[in-house]
Amino acid sequence: MTTLPTDPIPALSFDPSDPMLPGWPKVVGMTSIIWGALGLLCNLGGIGCMALVPMFMASAPDAGELPPTMRLDPIQLALGVAGTAMTIFLIVAGVATRRRRPVGQPLHLAYAAISLPLVIVGTIHAVQKNATMVQWAQDNPASPFAKGADSPMALIITAAMGILFTAYPVFLLIWFGAVKRHATDLVASVPISTP
Repeated sequence: MTTLPTDPIPALSFDPSDPMLPGWPKVVGMTSIIWGALGLLCNLGGIGCMALVPMFMASAPDAGELPPTMRLDPIQLALGVAGTAMTIFLIVAGVATRRRRPVGQPLHLAYAAISLPLVIVGTIHAVQKNATMVQWAQDNPASPFAKGADSPMALIITAAMGILFTAYPVFLLIWFGAVKRHATDLVASVPISTP
């Protein structure tokens, strides 16, 4: 009778004081932890601000109707919640990789595979919301929020953010999917051959 291993990703035995250990797990792990922590702060701050802005603006004199970009819509909320979960996931993957745990590789690949579609959906939604804002400004020219609504700066910022948020997941797909595919890469410069 064949028994299946309880842990499909075996632990690696290595000497942490070995000077020949490759340094990339610490670099990639810390980058993931920092990027995840920044993303977590941005997501929580963004959701919080978008939820609170209408409440504060309602009491402002002559605020009038708020533009669509200042109201939290269901798609933004869903993307914010999903993005928050993914940043926590990335932090966990970073900690595992920094500790040279083989599970860091599939966690990073899963993060990259899930976050890329989220970035694409978020970028498309931001472009659509910007178009809605331009139309709203044309319909409400007297509003103080209408000034500069047709500026291309919003689209430039959206494109830059899309590229920025795509870069790290693409790097992770290449790094863990093609360059460092073996668990032994965490402790050796050349994959250790196993019989």
